[in-house]
Parts: sequence; structure tokens; C-alpha cells
Amino acid sequence: MTHRYMAEVRLRVPAGADISWIGDSLGAAARRVDRVSPGRQILSAVYVVDDGRLSCVVSAASREDVQRLLEIALLPSARVYEVVDVLARTHLLSHPARDLDPGVDPEVVEDVRHVSLDSPLR
Repeated sequence: MTHRYMAEVRLRVPAGADISWIGDSLGAAARRVDRVSPGRQILSAVYVVDDGRLSCVVSAASREDVQRLLEIALLPSARVYEVVDVLARTHLLSHPARDLDPGVDPEVVEDVRHVSLDSPLR
């Protein structure tokens, strides 16, 4: 059974430095681990520049599996928390253009003529 975990790693990267190596390292570690023990998957990884923190959301069987994945990625030790999706599979996480209809809605076109500004925008 897999759970979702968030791993937080303190990782100071000089301002303006290329951080693509982080994604490359995590991707390589995930592929290596998946060959040995399938089921672990990196769902998200973000680097917070101002805080010097890397946060990863990982699907895995245990916290130890997440720690092992980060070790293989040659990242510093992390705090790992079990997490629960709050907005999973909702319209908030979908691409905004997905629901757009290529046709023109006549009501929207009709309403545009009635829009006016009472004063300049500031």
C-alpha cells in the first residue's frame, strides 16, 4: 500500500545558479529505485528560493522509502511527513484551458458592448 509523503530538504543554492540538477538527480534516483522496488513516484518537487528549501511530494510505502530515494539522489537528509490530498481531482488542479469551448458564446459577445468604464483605471 502506498501513501503520500512530503519531504523537506534544506538546500542552499546560490542566487541565479542553475537548479536543473535537482530534477535530474531526483529523476535518476526514482528510475533506479523503481527497478528494484516499484511503486515509489515523485509527484511534485519545488525549490523555495527565499527559504533555501526543497519540498517533494512522493508516493511511497513508507517514510524510509522516501529517505532512501533522497539518499540515492545525493540530497541532504530530509524531514518527511505523511500528507493527505486536499484538492486532489478537483477543478482547481486542472488546466484552465481544458474546459474552453472553441466556439464563441453569443451571450458573451452580446455583453461586451454593454461594458464601459466610469473612470480611468488606477
